Amino acid sequence: MSIDLIYDLTRVEAEKLSSSIQNEYWGKNLTKEQIRASFQFSSCVTAVRAGQQLGFARAVSDRVTCSHIKDFLVFPEYRGQGVGQRLMRGLLDHPDLQDVGAWYLGTKDAHDFYRPFGFKNSPDGIYMYLRRG
Repeated sequence: MSIDLIYDLTRVEAEKLSSSIQNEYWGKNLTKEQIRASFQFSSCVTAVRAGQQLGFARAVSDRVTCSHIKDFLVFPEYRGQGVGQRLMRGLLDHPDLQDVGAWYLGTKDAHDFYRPFGFKNSPDGIYMYLRRG
Protein backbone atom coordinates (compact mmCIF):
# COMPACT_ATOMS: atom_id res chain seq x y z
CA MET A 1 0.00 0.00 0.00
CA SER A 2 1.40 3.38 -0.99
CA ILE A 3 2.27 6.30 1.25
CA ASP A 4 0.35 9.46 0.42
CA LEU A 5 1.43 13.01 1.24
CA ILE A 6 -1.01 15.61 2.52
CA TYR A 7 -0.26 19.32 2.71
CA ASP A 8 -3.56 20.20 4.40
CA LEU A 9 -3.17 20.91 8.14
CA THR A 10 -6.87 20.31 8.81
CA ARG A 11 -6.25 16.60 8.21
CA VAL A 12 -3.48 16.29 10.82
CA GLU A 13 -4.18 14.32 13.99
CA ALA A 14 -3.06 17.25 16.15
CA GLU A 15 -3.36 15.51 19.53
CA LYS A 16 -1.31 12.47 18.51
CA LEU A 17 1.24 14.61 16.73
CA SER A 18 1.75 17.17 19.52
CA SER A 19 2.08 14.39 22.12
CA SER A 20 4.66 12.64 19.95
CA ILE A 21 6.67 15.85 19.46
CA GLN A 22 6.70 16.39 23.23
CA ASN A 23 8.34 12.96 23.56
CA GLU A 24 11.26 13.99 21.31
CA TYR A 25 14.31 15.84 22.63
CA TRP A 26 13.55 18.94 20.59
CA GLY A 27 9.94 19.22 21.76
CA LYS A 28 10.01 18.21 25.40
CA ASN A 29 9.86 21.81 26.69
CA LEU A 30 6.93 22.85 24.49
CA THR A 31 3.25 22.79 25.38
CA LYS A 32 0.75 21.21 23.03
CA GLU A 33 -0.64 24.68 22.38
CA GLN A 34 2.77 26.00 21.36
CA ILE A 35 3.34 23.05 19.06
CA ARG A 36 -0.02 23.48 17.35
CA ALA A 37 0.50 27.24 16.99
CA SER A 38 3.87 26.61 15.30
CA PHE A 39 2.14 24.59 12.56
CA GLN A 40 0.14 27.63 11.48
CA PHE A 41 3.23 29.58 10.43
CA SER A 42 5.01 26.72 8.69
CA SER A 43 4.91 24.67 5.52
CA CYS A 44 3.83 21.19 6.60
CA VAL A 45 3.48 17.73 5.12
CA THR A 46 1.89 14.61 6.61
CA ALA A 47 2.53 11.05 5.46
CA VAL A 48 -0.54 8.79 5.51
CA ARG A 49 -1.42 5.28 4.42
CA ALA A 50 -5.01 4.08 4.31
CA GLY A 51 -6.07 7.16 6.29
CA GLN A 52 -3.57 6.47 9.09
CA GLN A 53 -1.06 9.23 9.94
CA LEU A 54 2.48 7.83 9.73
CA GLY A 55 4.64 10.92 10.13
CA PHE A 56 4.88 14.68 9.87
CA ALA A 57 7.42 17.31 8.83
CA ARG A 58 7.41 21.09 8.87
CA ALA A 59 9.70 23.86 7.76
CA VAL A 60 9.80 27.57 8.53
CA SER A 61 10.68 29.56 5.44
CA ASP A 62 10.58 32.88 3.63
CA ARG A 63 9.67 30.68 0.63
CA VAL A 64 12.45 32.20 -1.49
CA THR A 65 15.93 32.13 0.03
CA CYS A 66 15.94 29.74 2.98
CA SER A 67 14.00 27.08 4.81
CA HIS A 68 14.64 25.63 8.27
CA ILE A 69 13.31 22.16 9.00
CA LYS A 70 11.91 22.37 12.52
CA ASP A 71 10.01 19.10 13.01
CA PHE A 72 10.56 15.79 11.29
CA LEU A 73 8.86 12.82 12.86
CA VAL A 74 7.95 9.30 11.82
CA PHE A 75 5.86 7.57 14.46
CA PRO A 76 7.87 4.70 16.03
CA GLU A 77 5.60 1.94 14.75
CA TYR A 78 6.20 3.05 11.13
CA ARG A 79 9.97 3.54 11.20
CA GLY A 80 12.05 1.45 8.84
CA GLN A 81 9.27 1.28 6.23
CA GLY A 82 10.38 4.09 3.89
CA VAL A 83 8.08 6.67 5.47
CA GLY A 84 10.94 9.02 6.33
CA GLN A 85 12.30 9.07 2.80
CA ARG A 86 8.85 9.72 1.33
CA LEU A 87 8.19 12.44 3.92
CA MET A 88 11.52 14.15 3.30
CA ARG A 89 11.00 14.15 -0.45
CA GLY A 90 7.51 15.57 0.16
CA LEU A 91 8.89 18.40 2.26
CA LEU A 92 11.63 19.28 -0.24
CA ASP A 93 9.01 19.23 -3.01
CA HIS A 94 6.38 21.12 -1.00
CA PRO A 95 4.44 23.44 -3.35
CA ASP A 96 5.39 26.48 -1.22
CA LEU A 97 9.09 25.56 -1.00
CA GLN A 98 10.10 24.36 -4.46
CA ASP A 99 12.16 27.49 -5.23
CA VAL A 100 14.02 27.64 -1.90
CA GLY A 101 17.76 27.31 -2.39
CA ALA A 102 19.14 26.99 1.14
CA TRP A 103 17.85 24.47 3.66
CA TYR A 104 18.95 24.02 7.27
CA LEU A 105 18.18 21.64 10.12
CA GLY A 106 19.55 20.61 13.48
CA THR A 107 19.87 17.01 14.63
CA LYS A 108 21.78 15.20 17.34
CA ASP A 109 21.51 11.74 15.87
CA ALA A 110 20.04 11.52 12.36
CA HIS A 111 22.85 12.83 10.16
CA ASP A 112 23.02 9.61 8.14
CA PHE A 113 19.33 9.91 7.26
CA TYR A 114 19.69 13.42 5.77
CA ARG A 115 22.94 12.91 3.81
CA PRO A 116 21.36 11.01 0.88
CA PHE A 117 19.15 14.07 0.28
CA GLY A 118 22.28 16.22 -0.13
CA PHE A 119 22.57 17.66 3.37
CA LYS A 120 26.08 18.25 4.68
CA ASN A 121 27.31 18.66 8.23
CA SER A 122 28.25 22.09 9.51
CA PRO A 123 31.48 22.45 11.51
CA ASP A 124 29.58 22.29 14.84
CA GLY A 125 28.32 18.79 14.06
CA ILE A 126 24.67 19.48 14.92
CA TYR A 127 23.40 21.64 12.10
CA MET A 128 23.19 20.44 8.53
CA TYR A 129 22.63 22.38 5.34
CA LEU A 130 21.62 21.82 1.74
CA ARG A 131 22.20 24.20 -1.15
CA ARG A 132 20.26 23.53 -4.32
CA GLY A 133 19.78 25.39 -7.55
